Amino acid sequence: MKKSLLALLFLFCQSFPALASPPPIPPGPPGIAANGGTGNNITLNGTTNITGSASNAVTQPPVDNTVRIATDQFVQSLFAVTRSTVYLSGVTGGTLSFASVGTGAAFSFTATGGVITSIDSVYAGGSGYKVGDVLYIPRGNYDNYIMVTGVSGTAITSVKILNGGTGNTSGLDITAMAAIEAPIIYNISGTLTSNLQVIASNGAVLGYSGIFLLINNTTGNYTESVCISNGSDACNGNGSVVIPQGSGNSCATLTYTDGSTPWLVAPTECGAAQFATVNLGSNISAANWSTTSPMFNVPATTLTDTTGSGTIALRGAETINNCTFAASSSETLSVAACLYVGSPSAGTNVSLTSSSSIYTAGQIMSGTSIVATTTLVGSNVNVTGNSIPNSGIYRQSSGVQNLAFAAAGVYAGNIDADQNWRIGGSGTPTISSGACGTGTNGSIAANGNNQGFEVDIGSAATTTCTITFANSGFVTAPREAQLTAHNAAAAAQGTTLAYVSSLGTTTMVITGSALANADYYVQVQ
Repeated sequence: MKKSLLALLFLFCQSFPALASPPPIPPGPPGIAANGGTGNNITLNGTTNITGSASNAVTQPPVDNTVRIATDQFVQSLFAVTRSTVYLSGVTGGTLSFASVGTGAAFSFTATGGVITSIDSVYAGGSGYKVGDVLYIPRGNYDNYIMVTGVSGTAITSVKILNGGTGNTSGLDITAMAAIEAPIIYNISGTLTSNLQVIASNGAVLGYSGIFLLINNTTGNYTESVCISNGSDACNGNGSVVIPQGSGNSCATLTYTDGSTPWLVAPTECGAAQFATVNLGSNISAANWSTTSPMFNVPATTLTDTTGSGTIALRGAETINNCTFAASSSETLSVAACLYVGSPSAGTNVSLTSSSSIYTAGQIMSGTSIVATTTLVGSNVNVTGNSIPNSGIYRQSSGVQNLAFAAAGVYAGNIDADQNWRIGGSGTPTISSGACGTGTNGSIAANGNNQGFEVDIGSAATTTCTITFANSGFVTAPREAQLTAHNAAAAAQGTTLAYVSSLGTTTMVITGSALANADYYVQVQ
């Protein structure tokens, strides 16, 4: 019986060998992290912990949208790039596009001291490129920038270097890539010969929204603006943000994009150490105030000059400087103002006894002119200029304390400190030959003008004396002219009775029965 059971057990084990002794587990494919392996092209399934050094898993360049492993080195590099400034020099206008859709371009170049100094040849022109596309060559620290300057079809034929970068070594057949947009600050310089349009990448909010600072350090009387690409390396039509030029410095504009539309995040700032502009537009309710507005107030301050000395020609505390109005299409501004101040009006429960658009505690002094559309009111108007205005009041000369008048750019009279009024220009009327006595001409005494003068008639017998007013005469004919005898001959009414027989815009005529040797004072008004 015992032998029969042993035989049966032997046959059972032979029928089910797996129960007898399990075979060894074959080794897995190389590089499975769970088994401590290493290797390339590892595929991980499930939950796996990766340990050990990842120094060979550095993603390049520092900005990357692939699924490669991101190490600490990559993250630190990306963080540094987002805080960096990129200088793009030699820009002359046209397009500067960070949204190139071109592929396949390759170049050979020379680098000196890590800086790319020349593009030696376009090894492959690629396709899909446009003039103005900004690219980089994946060498060094990935901070070199080149711009497409010529294409044949859509293949690159020529480029220029905008920034030589750092850490580069000379190379051949290096495939270029679309420029990295991650740096937050772009400082663009060069002499513009046409308007410059910067094109930023477009896309979904998750991947393409961002804030970046554009600095316009260019010169030349042209504009610089930024728009968003339509996906085909052109503006999408959702508007542009204008970046003004600095004056001997940089002008920075903080711009936001959601991948479709650009916005101006904050007003443009030009130069260093300036305060941001405040845009005030909402209604405010506040406790009673007088000269400290709850909307905008500059408190009393003391400004101390730490470098100047001697005579300072001009200084302002709060200043509003020159403003320039530009437009993308032709337009005419009937009135342009660097500062516009509205007119006060009475609101609920308020009545105004007097209202002023501008009220000053001190005098108003202008380098050019003061213009009032209705009435200029004040305790003192200080007239200091001694050049003749187009129409207005001025000081006749720096050495003479006369208050003079001008009309149409011509002196028209003055008032002196002794209350003497002289109305009319300085030109003296004249008498043409033969117009006041045959053979002997009358004359006009010195210091006369069209409003008042002295006529000295010659000894030749005459009954008429024609006088021509100076400077083309009057705009409209005078209303009257009065004669006053100036010598005995003129006073002898019986023989020399005279009168004004004609009074026009350019001439007047004195008529009498015997005018020879008579002198008259003439007053015209």
